[in-house]
Amino acid sequence: MRSLLPKLLPFLISSFLSLLLFLLLFFPLPSPLSPLPLSPAHAAIAQPDKIPLTLDLLQDKLRNPIQSDGLPTIDLHGLVIDLRPENQVFRDQFYPLLQAQLQKPGTPVGLDLSYSQIQGEFQISLLGLRAPLYGQALSPIFSQTEQEQLQRDRRRLAQLGKLSKSLLANPNDSTNSSLQITTFRGPLKLIQTRFAGDADFTTTFFLNRIEAQGVQFLQTSDWSQTRFSQSTSFAGATFGGDAQFRSSIFFGKVGFDQAQFQQEVNFQGSEFQSTANFNRAVFRQNANFSRIQWQGNADFAQTRWLAQAMFSRSIFSESFFLADAVFEKTALFREVRFNQ
Repeated sequence: MRSLLPKLLPFLISSFLSLLLFLLLFFPLPSPLSPLPLSPAHAAIAQPDKIPLTLDLLQDKLRNPIQSDGLPTIDLHGLVIDLRPENQVFRDQFYPLLQAQLQKPGTPVGLDLSYSQIQGEFQISLLGLRAPLYGQALSPIFSQTEQEQLQRDRRRLAQLGKLSKSLLANPNDSTNSSLQITTFRGPLKLIQTRFAGDADFTTTFFLNRIEAQGVQFLQTSDWSQTRFSQSTSFAGATFGGDAQFRSSIFFGKVGFDQAQFQQEVNFQGSEFQSTANFNRAVFRQNANFSRIQWQGNADFAQTRWLAQAMFSRSIFSESFFLADAVFEKTALFREVRFNQ
């Protein structure tokens, strides 16, 4: 037996190593560097559900604004804000409580709704301060810079004849005082905000910037007759319902790059006084860009148009980019004027 052991030993060692290699190949040991799967509890911490905004939480947020880009800001990000009719008690207090803080005299106060989900109809007019478009003196709540912005818009209205001749003929006419616009003084952040209901931003003068990258509008979003004083970004935004920007004015740069317009979009009669970027945007239904004044570059490169595109009677004062744009239906450029 002892004489056979030296002969069998290499065979036994080889068999053992083969078995060990087989086990390691099909049943590898866990790597000390590989992350362990999260337990349900840890997963909940890593990706918390949105917290419903209650009146108590709202009042706490109003008492304790955060600092963002050097300005006090009401922090309502990452929340579920229920403005549906069935939540009327909350809705009826939400707007006046928030408006009182946003429209305080002195330094403008911003509003951050990023990553929040807003249920029901949202109305920006209930958060702003009403200001006359014509004739009356402006409220002393506005800073000198803000008053200059509003006066600039008044002059523009008069020069372009946006008001009827009967109103312009008599600046003291009582009808003039009823022509008002909502003013929103502070920055507005809507980064990846989700609007489940209609969103009404009409007839509003945003005196500060708007950051709305990745915002989602599941229903109609209406920005008609709105003024954007500073830079505005809707990059990567999704407009699930009709998007209305009729007769609006963009004084600063605006970005709709990579935006998705899933229903009809209407910019008719609007004015872009600086660069407008629609690069790689997708228009799935009719898009109306007629009678627009483009005073800066208009970038529509790599856009895709699945329905009719209308640019009739628009004026392009600077460069108009359409490189690699795809029009799958009719594109109308009747009576368009290019100055470059």
